Amino acid sequence: MTTSQADHHVRPYELFVLGISVLSIFILAGLATLKAYPEVHRVLQLADTIIAVAFLLDFGYTLAHAPDKIKYMRTWGWLDLLSSIPTVSALRVGRLARIFRLLRVVRGFKALRVVSHAFLERRAESTALAAVVVTILVLTVASASVLYFEDPSTANIRSAEDAIWWGITTVSTVGYGDKYPMSTEGRLVGAVLMATGVGLFGVLSGLMASWFLKPKASQHEKSMDDLHEAIEALRREVAQLNRPVP
Repeated sequence: MTTSQADHHVRPYELFVLGISVLSIFILAGLATLKAYPEVHRVLQLADTIIAVAFLLDFGYTLAHAPDKIKYMRTWGWLDLLSSIPTVSALRVGRLARIFRLLRVVRGFKALRVVSHAFLERRAESTALAAVVVTILVLTVASASVLYFEDPSTANIRSAEDAIWWGITTVSTVGYGDKYPMSTEGRLVGAVLMATGVGLFGVLSGLMASWFLKPKASQHEKSMDDLHEAIEALRREVAQLNRPVP
């Protein structure tokens, strides 16, 4: 398969799966190294469960659309199913399948140009899916970080639920003020989270505007195409009239 042919097979959805696969590996690393912080561990477990559900939906979608379902289950299907298992102690073997899922996704990306071309070819869809990955990433990192930096004895944010609620209200730029960081490091995390939220909502507004304006743009392009065709037809008629009479 040539590079140009591969471009048409890389969809934004596959880039999304690649993104959450990479994110899941980092979350699993955090779960393995941050066991001394129970509330941080709970935040990472929740994020891992959300990604596991996304993997499970991807497995069901791929299985339903596979031309040969038995072949899919024999090759990559069982790995996809294993990678959908959250971090349950009795099923930790499923974590290793995340690495294989990541390898499966990246095996088709032989060059950075292929990935960039797929992103630019369908910008709206790619940007929307990228925003989902970024939202999961910043909420997970911010919620875990604020729990890590805050002093449990004096902090306003003490549990995983508090941190996640604070992260959601901050990234959405609502900011109820019921939960807030008190340490300098926690406030820096909050500032980054607020700036990220403003950027994400800017992207969302741009996508909505593009979605509403796209029909008008398409209609304008169709009108221009019709005009070009009419001009070409007129040129052919003029050329017919200017031919010398035998």
